[in-house]
Amino acid sequence: MSVNPAAAPADTRPAVTVLAGFSPAAPQAVATVLSVAGERLLVVRHDISEVRSGIVRRTVRTADEVVEDTAANLAHGCVSCTLREDVPPTLARLARQRPTSDIVLVLPPVVEPDAVATDLAARLRRTGHSRPRAGAGTMTTGRQGILDRVRRNETRERRR
Repeated sequence: MSVNPAAAPADTRPAVTVLAGFSPAAPQAVATVLSVAGERLLVVRHDISEVRSGIVRRTVRTADEVVEDTAANLAHGCVSCTLREDVPPTLARLARQRPTSDIVLVLPPVVEPDAVATDLAARLRRTGHSRPRAGAGTMTTGRQGILDRVRRNETRERRR
């Protein structure tokens, strides 16, 4: 058996997957299913129900516990700006603190996921050490349809 010296080592940094959708329940339902299946998975969610008071609440949780619950001030009166300022350092910190935990970022439905994901990828590339790696992006439109697709994908993965 020969070993390929040019083969790159496996990337062991935590992966970040971005979930977004028009229905707030759909991405959250997918995140719940994923967190139950992956015991070390961290779910980062921003609650904008207090946005009129200038507050965006970030929660980080596993399937079993709330790891953190923090209020952030609304930056420039803009939810997207607030997330762009909050998400990269939060993900970098979580990657350092929990290097064996992948991360799911659940975006609020009012946020344009492509802009946040593009900005997030660019900022994470510039940060240097202990940053998470880009995982996947998923747009969900309806709760039942996406849950069926997640279950089919899990079944396919088990067969491999």
